[in-house]
Amino acid sequence: MDPLHKLNQLSESHGELRPGKGMVSGVIALMLAVLCFLGVLAFHFPQYLTTPELRKSYNVDVMRQLLYWAMVIAGGLSLFNVVRGRTLWLALASFTLIALTALLGGHKVPVNDFPDNTPYIGLDWFVLDLLGSSLIFIFIGLIEVISICIRPIALAMRANWVNRSCLKCALDILPRSAKLLFN
Repeated sequence: MDPLHKLNQLSESHGELRPGKGMVSGVIALMLAVLCFLGVLAFHFPQYLTTPELRKSYNVDVMRQLLYWAMVIAGGLSLFNVVRGRTLWLALASFTLIALTALLGGHKVPVNDFPDNTPYIGLDWFVLDLLGSSLIFIFIGLIEVISICIRPIALAMRANWVNRSCLKCALDILPRSAKLLFN
């Protein structure tokens, strides 16, 4: 089975990921490797792949450090999976992409002066939007998981609180209302 067919099958799959198979670390490594590769392309062709408004707002040295550490993490995860023999096709794909990124210059690609009036695609905006959306939906998913785990405790506490509140309310209001009615 070729790697593209496996990747397509992975993207269409659903269900629980079992620990120890290397799927989670492999997907993380592959996504980081793709983002690193796109980052190096953006460093090579900033006039065509980056948005002029965003170019003014971020620091190139910070982006280089971010690219470096993303390459280290992706390379480490994929190398770990290769050594352990877990999801070899995914680990080799991400390691190959990281190696290609390093051969293209990695985080040390020089950025020369270029004109600002060229047409551009906005790859940097796409990557930042993808990362931002991912963080938002991961956060929402974590909140959902936490709420599912806490729900039985919250329901038990709420039922107890409602029972006590109703009892307190009844014991407090009934004598007052009887006093008001009969006076």
